[in-house]
Amino acid sequence: MIAVASRDRGVVLTVGVKDEVELTLEGFLTFADKPKSDAARRSRKLQQLGIDVKIITGDNGQVAAKVCRDIGVACAGVVNGTK
Repeated sequence: MIAVASRDRGVVLTVGVKDEVELTLEGFLTFADKPKSDAARRSRKLQQLGIDVKIITGDNGQVAAKVCRDIGVACAGVVNGTK
């Protein structure tokens, strides 16, 4: 999700942290990448075969956990990395 804000300032050639004041929130942009239509079926098959399914993503941990629930993959926990 990305917040979009504006401020009437005319033409700006460079933007910095000092410009992040007196902004008007215009709205939000959201992106949705739905799981492939066969993801739930395939994950069930893997589980039936005794294969543990692990999801690796650069997404937010809560979002990843929800997608797992949506496709029927048990979520035992989320591990986050740091730079």
